[in-house]
Amino acid sequence: MTRRSHTQVQLGQQLYAVLEQCRKPEVLWAKLSTGHYDWLGVRRNGKYVLGRPRLSAVVPEDPGPPPDDATAPHRIECLGPLQRVPRWESHPTP
Repeated sequence: MTRRSHTQVQLGQQLYAVLEQCRKPEVLWAKLSTGHYDWLGVRRNGKYVLGRPRLSAVVPEDPGPPPDDATAPHRIECLGPLQRVPRWESHPTP
């Protein structure tokens, strides 16, 4: 069996052994959170396309300092499916 990777791609090579589709964002999020899927995109009909087994590496994150309400009162916090600690970005007060 040949190894599949983006670095060894050849014309016509199938990178994912299994392609799956789902329509609900909750199902997409649940599948991505397992760490076994790559999100490939959205079809015209609105279905999300996933590939498995996962080819992209899951890089462990170093948690940064927690946000401080006094220094960053206006901020955006986000949490991805494989993240344990949310990322945040502060914005200046208008």
